[in-house]
Amino acid sequence: MNKKTTESWHHKRHDRFFKFFYNPVKWFAKMKDGFTLDKESKTIDGPALIISNHLTTYDPINLELAAKEVIYLVASDDLFNKKLAGWFLKTFFNPIPKSKSVSDIKCVKTILKVLKEGYKVALFPEGNRSYTGTLSNVDKSIAKLAKVAKVPIIVYNMEGGFAVDPRWGYKHRKGEVHCTLRNVIEKDEVLSLSTDELYDKIIEYLTVSPYTYSIGKKNKKIAEYVERALYYCPNCDSFETINSHIDKVFCFKCGYELKYNHDMTFTLINGERNINTVDEWYNIQRRKIESFDPFLSDKIIYEDYGVTLYSVVRFRKRKPIIKKGHLMMTNKEIIIEGQHKKTVIPIDSIRESCVVLKNKANFYVEEYLYQLQGRVRFCSLKYVQLVHHIKNIKNGTSCEGEFLGL
Repeated sequence: MNKKTTESWHHKRHDRFFKFFYNPVKWFAKMKDGFTLDKESKTIDGPALIISNHLTTYDPINLELAAKEVIYLVASDDLFNKKLAGWFLKTFFNPIPKSKSVSDIKCVKTILKVLKEGYKVALFPEGNRSYTGTLSNVDKSIAKLAKVAKVPIIVYNMEGGFAVDPRWGYKHRKGEVHCTLRNVIEKDEVLSLSTDELYDKIIEYLTVSPYTYSIGKKNKKIAEYVERALYYCPNCDSFETINSHIDKVFCFKCGYELKYNHDMTFTLINGERNINTVDEWYNIQRRKIESFDPFLSDKIIYEDYGVTLYSVVRFRKRKPIIKKGHLMMTNKEIIIEGQHKKTVIPIDSIRESCVVLKNKANFYVEEYLYQLQGRVRFCSLKYVQLVHHIKNIKNGTSCEGEFLGL
């Protein structure tokens, strides 16, 4: 019999490591993010699915602190590509690896195996950190998984993270992050509800306001680097013209300018289009993409300089193919040109794409994974959203409200 198939996912060292570091990590989270926790955060014994909205880099750690016991997190396999970090995670946490935005049957089988062994599995149903603080797209597969697993669902809410660590931001800000136990959907209810009813309940419990907490007054550079998320100017109808500096966001084409406030609202300084929040701006941008026809011209739609193209081997390493190249995208292909090399990725060959961490883009092409990483202000989101939009058009689906990669 194959040893790997019978070996338990759990190891005693996971318990020892958790008990030894729980209080020091909790103290660190409080010092770093002003993290606080509901007193009643730990709920039920036995196997369960733990889910939460996803706002900050440290949400996985905060979720573990909330559970107050060893849990097994579903994590992006991108985390395992660095040898030392991958070894550390595997040895002491043994997270369940998953390829972002692609169907991963092996991941599902591992989740069911861990639950069957009697342990809790935690995941973020959005699959990505939110750019706006509001709930991103949640695939219905989370409800299907819960019904197959036949275990309770524990729902936590992370609040304050959009003020402390927005996905588009560069550095942590001083503020407060609070983890609340929102609800427990018991096993009997999971099984009695239809998939659609269970999905609606999950969405209801995951939804929180990003404006409950504000950015600490001592923080100054609170608008940098919002152009990782916002790349469309609603004032002059232009793409790739947004920039930020300290607490200002502006369009370098038309002079449109807003101030980003500590309550995470905008104040109009120059221009005609008044926008209140990042979420409002993001949705205006999304509607613009949905109405945009990329096939009116074969010219370059987006371009960036200083972008590195990597070839990624799962669980091993990523190898640079072109360093600091010229990245261009048309309605047919993504082109990366270096000094002595050129790589062309036809859009029709991309089976899936997604944003990784703050400003990387993954493109799954047949058995290959290509990753783009640019300079600090690089917006990978625009490339992923345009790829999804083009594929939606070619597939004959209605572009309005369709999935655009987040």
